[in-house]
Amino acid sequence: MNENDAVDPLQQVFPYWLSLVDYLKLKAFVELTISSSVRQGIQQLIRLSGLGAMKPNTVVLGFHEVSPVNTILQESQLLKDLRYSKIDRAAVVEYFTAKDYMPKELSGNLERLTSSDYVNVLKDVLHMTKSLCVARHFHKLDKEALSQSWNQKRFIDVWPVDLQRPVETGLGWDNSSLFLLQLACILSMSSRWRSHSRLRVFICVNSLQDMHRRDRQLKQMLDMLRIKAESIVVPWDHVVCHFPQISGPLVNTQRPTIDLPGSYLSAFNEMIKRYSEEAAITLLNLPLPPDDANNMLTGLEFVTYS
Repeated sequence: MNENDAVDPLQQVFPYWLSLVDYLKLKAFVELTISSSVRQGIQQLIRLSGLGAMKPNTVVLGFHEVSPVNTILQESQLLKDLRYSKIDRAAVVEYFTAKDYMPKELSGNLERLTSSDYVNVLKDVLHMTKSLCVARHFHKLDKEALSQSWNQKRFIDVWPVDLQRPVETGLGWDNSSLFLLQLACILSMSSRWRSHSRLRVFICVNSLQDMHRRDRQLKQMLDMLRIKAESIVVPWDHVVCHFPQISGPLVNTQRPTIDLPGSYLSAFNEMIKRYSEEAAITLLNLPLPPDDANNMLTGLEFVTYS
């Protein structure tokens, strides 16, 4: 064993991550690990991340795109050189945009995460009782344009719809829907978004007779939670008509994603794009991951296509 083999390779890359967090002005702990696979590495980070009782309860993962998204990091996105940073921002940008970027540099593996492994990672997060968020299209979000649009506010839209139980007659505010509302509320109250965005909550109804009652219930709940948001009730009979008809006591049971037809998911996606066209961020419920990875990714593609 030579002298270089005795050095933990993470010690070489850790300063770059600390500098990146500083230059992006993020309040965050940096956790790194080395593992034989991405899935095992994610499991390690989920179990070990945090400080004392401050354990993360939410995991955010990017969408598994067919082609990798090229994330662009420019010096203009970072703060000016900080006195206490050991690495200047030009070196930070060069490191994270280099072809031999750290994950490939350490593992030597150029293969992407497979669809099956990605879905298994989603399941692992849920099995560890963590809240799971799948983020998509955020590379298209122009935060600079958002902060400069003083005269035009963008929207933060919440769609608390249970796609597996569309015929539910109640409000259906389960933990997942309340979590979406909480995330949107926190975002709308942050300093960067508070002056440039408005929060909207969409409730889907199956008939016009329910619209006034559901709108009243939604407004009462928002007032009770002290959340300043616009309530919008949307008829979606044209979407539910694509959902397979179920008779008997199984009407309100959950159906796996594999049974959700593409026409149903596509119609829901078109409705979101029509009503949330001017939204900067849209949050919606996703079905639970099924056993079939390909059907899971196909369903997510239908719902989140933009």
